[in-house]
Amino acid sequence: MPQQAVFDFDTVLDRRNTHCEKWDGMREHFGVSLENGIALWVADMEFAPPPAVRAALRTMLDGVLGYPADYGDYHAAITEWMRRRHGWHVQPEWISATHGIVVALNIIVQAFCRPGDTVVVQPPVYYPFFGAVRNNGCRVAANRLVRGADGLYAMDFDALEEQLDDSVRMFILCSPHNPGGRVWSRAELERLAELCLARDVLIVADEIHHDLVYPDAPHPHTVLASIAPEVAARTITCTSATKTFNLAGTLTGNVIISDPHLRRQFERQMYRAGMYLPNAFGMAAATAAYTHGEPWLEALLPYLASNRDRVAEVVGTLSGVEGTPLQGTYLAWLDFSGFCTAWAAEHGTVQEKGGTVTGAVAMDEVVRRIEQQARLALNHGHTFGPGGERFMRLNFACARPQLEEALARLAGAFG
Repeated sequence: MPQQAVFDFDTVLDRRNTHCEKWDGMREHFGVSLENGIALWVADMEFAPPPAVRAALRTMLDGVLGYPADYGDYHAAITEWMRRRHGWHVQPEWISATHGIVVALNIIVQAFCRPGDTVVVQPPVYYPFFGAVRNNGCRVAANRLVRGADGLYAMDFDALEEQLDDSVRMFILCSPHNPGGRVWSRAELERLAELCLARDVLIVADEIHHDLVYPDAPHPHTVLASIAPEVAARTITCTSATKTFNLAGTLTGNVIISDPHLRRQFERQMYRAGMYLPNAFGMAAATAAYTHGEPWLEALLPYLASNRDRVAEVVGTLSGVEGTPLQGTYLAWLDFSGFCTAWAAEHGTVQEKGGTVTGAVAMDEVVRRIEQQARLALNHGHTFGPGGERFMRLNFACARPQLEEALARLAGAFG
């Protein structure tokens, strides 16, 4: 039998002073020093991509860096990956390469909505969803997720059914969910699709984390558009190799649309935006990753699962802090509600510059301990919209020694 490839995820890579948003942007965004801080915010990983990706990019650098053409290999790599990993049979002509998924979401809103239209999102959710809607003159309707006693999020279908009025043009789904870590069941997705189709609401499914599902999740990821032909006809699917294989800087995403009318409408808006040529480096990286990177991903997933479990173990020892059970993604969603309640009860109102401030400043104390005391950079939960106000998001996709140091600091600040 051939020897299984071994990949190194334990070596700590120094990304400081490399024009890296995650590390070099810590001081600007959080006041955390680059010299002794640890970056656990931006959703990219602290791992080198698969060797085949680096080899493909080196080959490009040995040639002429001209305009790209002939996307056959790129499309073939995507279609084979979706068939093999997700059981979804994609036709090459359904695929449009975009400059990342955030750009794609903005173009989708521009293509299918008019100023004043309503777009439904499910907060707490990936914050660029809000920008894609509001920046293009549309209104956000928040169909808030409900967090159960087990810490898992669920969709509020009763509220959604009431919200889907004549002003709603689009629904943006995050699947798997960021930051909640839910991998939606097929039954949940069927119900969602049923409600949206009944009101002729276009569904945009951001499935960028679709490959990052843990073996112990209760069910695999279901591609929404694969449920039924009538669902596919009203669904735009967004995927990318960037999250799966840590290629975020290549800014390349896939917008997959089976319905020809919707596809032409999207492509027209792409041309209006001048985005008719994809990133050649991104396509080469994605093609290599999809074609040769599967062993790397198979080694990565148990490593991430071990990191996930270690975060849960340490967080479980902290008074007033609760983790959210993660079925997918590498983003821990930490609930500081208990700490805030206890801190407010202990301190009551506090004096500040001659006035009084209620216990609501407890979350400021959480941020102070994380950023100033522990010297960690985490995403602030309020940026994910309603329901995220007392949460922080922690990216644990890093080498275990780095994670252990970060968790020790967190425990020191809240233990």
